[in-house]
Amino acid sequence: MEQKKYKIITDTTADISPEIAKAYDIEILPLTILFGTEMYKDQVNLTTDLLYEKAQSTNIFPKTSATAPAEYEESFKPWLDKGYDIVFMTISSKISSTMNNAIQAAKNLNASDRVHVLDSFNLSAGTGMQVIKIAEELNSGASLEEVIKHQQERRDRIVGMFAIETMLYLYKGGRCSTLSYHVGKGLKMKPIIELKEGKMGVKKLKMGKITKALDYMVDCLKDDIKEGYPITEIYMVGSKADPSRDYLIKELSKYVDPLCISYKEANSVIATHCGPGTVGFFYEKNK
Repeated sequence: MEQKKYKIITDTTADISPEIAKAYDIEILPLTILFGTEMYKDQVNLTTDLLYEKAQSTNIFPKTSATAPAEYEESFKPWLDKGYDIVFMTISSKISSTMNNAIQAAKNLNASDRVHVLDSFNLSAGTGMQVIKIAEELNSGASLEEVIKHQQERRDRIVGMFAIETMLYLYKGGRCSTLSYHVGKGLKMKPIIELKEGKMGVKKLKMGKITKALDYMVDCLKDDIKEGYPITEIYMVGSKADPSRDYLIKELSKYVDPLCISYKEANSVIATHCGPGTVGFFYEKNK
């Protein structure tokens, strides 16, 4: 019996580098970014640098838009026609309608049994690290049933958090009120955003320098290590946050092997929602 062929697909919300995508043969679909009535494709005709330049020069702030089912059909059909089944990993369904649109696309193609849409319950590198594990397991010969079972267990063990330098992008994106924005700005508040049960929420507010927020994040990781969780991989992401990135790597390296820390400059979803200066990390709590 011929072994099934699988094509792994995700989108730019997963913050997977082109080098990693090539190494694991992962297809990355571009997220849609809106500037008013103008539509762009993340990392195709809109870089993060250009996104920030447009926001600053026009005072129009970007918004993300879920990929339409018809676009997924265009991406899925060629692989299905070649005899591949598709494993598509999405940003959390509690953050975006991406998953529902991908499921609808599979139905439209009469391929619901061949397009396996998996909910990461996460975003950014929290999605990306799951995609990489799926690729590793499929490449090692694991069955799809095993891979899906492991992914559903793994996603609940992933810890992810970000420190945000400026609340302006949260405010412009409708994620905090006018009052919260002005109070936070006046008190120099630095929100720490966490991913919990597939949703984004404020874990802590720190006043003053961004390093206070970063120290709190490191303390959270230290607590997990003390509880007996061996942290073997840390996926860091940031957006124009070089000083905070360097500080965080230095502090994390006091408690984990520096070789287990990787860093990726985030694509446009972090830039759109959180703005420049944002930095965070993801890791798996696995005893």
